[in-house]
Amino acid sequence: MIDSRDHDPIERYWDYCATTPLSPEVIREMSDSLARDYPNPSSAHLWGLAARDRIEDARLSLAKLLGVQARELFFTGGATESNQIAILGTHARVSQPGHIITQATEHSAVLGPFRALERRGFEITVLPVDSSGRIDVNQLKSLINERTQLISIMHINNEIGTTHPIGEIADLIAQTASPDCLFHVDGAQSTGKISIDLSALGVDLFSLSAHKFYGPKGIGALYVRRRSPRRPSLKLPPISFGGDQERGLRPGTLATHQIIGLGVAAEEAHADLSSGGTDALTEKVSLLWAGLRSLDPLAIRRGSGEAPHILSVTLSPQILERIEEHWAHIAFSRGSACHSQRGQPSPILTALGLSAEEASRTCRFGLGRFTTIAEIEEELTLLSRL
Repeated sequence: MIDSRDHDPIERYWDYCATTPLSPEVIREMSDSLARDYPNPSSAHLWGLAARDRIEDARLSLAKLLGVQARELFFTGGATESNQIAILGTHARVSQPGHIITQATEHSAVLGPFRALERRGFEITVLPVDSSGRIDVNQLKSLINERTQLISIMHINNEIGTTHPIGEIADLIAQTASPDCLFHVDGAQSTGKISIDLSALGVDLFSLSAHKFYGPKGIGALYVRRRSPRRPSLKLPPISFGGDQERGLRPGTLATHQIIGLGVAAEEAHADLSSGGTDALTEKVSLLWAGLRSLDPLAIRRGSGEAPHILSVTLSPQILERIEEHWAHIAFSRGSACHSQRGQPSPILTALGLSAEEASRTCRFGLGRFTTIAEIEEELTLLSRL
């Protein structure tokens, strides 16, 4: 039996969509925090208060990255939990189940809670997408009615990189939906990759995970917009109960070292974006796509091509065989990490109209901050010589 723990170190990591490596500075700060910040941040003594101060510093760093107020951010276990709090909280905040809208290529962390609300009496509309993974905004407009209570549209798709016009959708909701209708966005793939100003975008709820932008796994956040022109205030009800941590929205002792890691990752992401990080990612993906297309004229890029870090491409059988044989030292995905172990075609790819056979020939490359132009050129040269 093969033990998955017995493997050679990854030589090339091109799977940044599934997770990112920890930044060296994040590792250092978290290591220091594990030894230093062990007191419970909810304790009233000086040591607990010191841990709490460091948590609030991290909250400020994340707020700066997203363009929001620190008090609008709540720490969670990650984007999946944030999605659940945002979506399932709809059941608690309304007197009667109404109408909720999402789209076909959402992550299962969104579609799952939507199905749970359907079992509780909510009417669900799942918007189809076109061949690039985009929804029809005009179709969304036609479906919004006075009973619509929640709309959830992801920012950047985790498999194909399609980027939805979140600001345009937010404006549409503000103009056509009732003031009680909330707009939720899964921002796991956009946080730290592109510049985001949530205050300007008009989003009500926004979910993220630290491990998607060089922070630790097991920690994330939910943004809850406090006020908007449409409503004086928004208080989201909790879906779990016990303590009053995170102002009662997400009870449980806070993981100080993980939050500090998230804060450092947010600081580094802000600095990276300010110095052209998005353009650097775009250059790397463009280089990889140009090289693959040169090797395989039949290659088809999936998605809208707007995400700076994601390349989803359907390859011919011959090139795919060559890649699987000679790029065994490279970590990349066939479909997403969430579906690759099930042996089934990705529902995101099938939503685009791909057959099971086409989906099986589709690879996702996720490049990141530590990917170099030189390594991409080296790997493309290796393939071209075979």
